[in-house]
Amino acid sequence: MAREVSVTWQPDLEDSTIRTKADALKSGFSQAIFDEAVALLPGTLSEARAVLLREQLDARASGAVVGYSELGIESIQDEQGQSIKTLKLDVNVNRSALKKLLKRLGVYYTVNEQQPFTLELVGDSYDAWDQLGQLQELTGVRVRSGASPVMTLSKEEGGVWSARMSHDGREWSELGKDLSKVWVNAWAGFFTRPEAGASMVSGVSLVISGWYAPDGPKAFQQVLSSWEQELDSAVLAHVDMLPDGLVATWRVKTLDREALSRKLDAYLAPRGLRYNFEVLP
Repeated sequence: MAREVSVTWQPDLEDSTIRTKADALKSGFSQAIFDEAVALLPGTLSEARAVLLREQLDARASGAVVGYSELGIESIQDEQGQSIKTLKLDVNVNRSALKKLLKRLGVYYTVNEQQPFTLELVGDSYDAWDQLGQLQELTGVRVRSGASPVMTLSKEEGGVWSARMSHDGREWSELGKDLSKVWVNAWAGFFTRPEAGASMVSGVSLVISGWYAPDGPKAFQQVLSSWEQELDSAVLAHVDMLPDGLVATWRVKTLDREALSRKLDAYLAPRGLRYNFEVLP
């Protein structure tokens, strides 16, 4: 699905960060990626955290753009005779890859609730206190004594940062001169664990009854796939035929069951369909 964005700039201004069409394209891609990321998140970011996320996306997600088309470019002049240009684009973003990145960054899992952890600082690492605060806000983590995971952060000889993580008997580490990269990669080891999603995302069976045609559940699968803020995943498990109609069961994962229920209420009730959640076997 393409996302429409527009970029407006004044190429004649000395302090303009956009001077050429190539610059405008780059800015448009950045905006499209950020807009898609916000749409994928099951919650709302603070303004400060949104700025931090966009910086990370600009550094890490440029490859998420898989295609684009130009809708048009306009050029006008302001009252002082300065040129003002606007480029409109349809940008196709790889939403699956972007969602994986949001999970890796931790933002997807912590948009509504922070992850507690224990932070142990060694040596000169206190010098980066302000940057550490921003990184904690980006990732959505907060220091709490005795919490897991445990991060031991130190600045070693030559300005190399070392981050050691431990959780549930597992340990991993990251090294590098860029604190931001070391931090993000260390936390990625936590958020990409096979069991990470299970502990942060609620998995249930969604049972919907009242269907009268077998095409109904298949069509609704496409609807569920579009509810990316409310659902992490939805898989149609089986369809059963009962005397009063068809009953379809999905295996779904969600970070916010209340938000999913509101969406289901609004969509299913007018169509005479009923639903309930069941614990996964």
